[in-house]
Amino acid sequence: MKDQFQDLYAKLLHGLYEIEQNGSDPETRIASCFHLCESTRRQVDDIVQAMAFPSEEAEIFFFKTVKPPFTLLVEFYSILYRTTLFVPDDKADRRRFWEDELQRVNTFLQKHAGLLEYINSGSTDHDREYFLRTSDSGVSALHDELVAKILARQKYLAYVQERLQAGADDLSIPDGRGDLV
Repeated sequence: MKDQFQDLYAKLLHGLYEIEQNGSDPETRIASCFHLCESTRRQVDDIVQAMAFPSEEAEIFFFKTVKPPFTLLVEFYSILYRTTLFVPDDKADRRRFWEDELQRVNTFLQKHAGLLEYINSGSTDHDREYFLRTSDSGVSALHDELVAKILARQKYLAYVQERLQAGADDLSIPDGRGDLV
């Protein structure tokens, strides 16, 4: 089982890299990345819906560590796409925009700091509650998607910080290659 998802994730990353290399405009690249991630996550969901985990530990492992990276990328590219729609053309407005984005992502991360600490600490005492499905036909556990959203916001935080550190001349959506994955 683990190899199947590792292979799927490796193919996803390769596909994202290929999209990055095609040189299209940033909005098109981001949309293409989002669609690839969403399609791959649907494949993961289809596999999970059709399978039975051999144990609760295997199910917890899957929803705690295997599935979140797929959902993280869907969420990240969704956030980036929203950004392409709203980033201002004016340089001063762009700086304020990125500063507001920084505040927004920090607020989200602070709100969910407890779950992030739980994940980062390696704790397991709430795993059954957080990462077991409530029904056999479900494709999600209680917190796997929230974990992915938190991790996506961490990735987006780094992206926003890069935009702000780039200075006033480079506060738009990047159009270089290899900077989104």
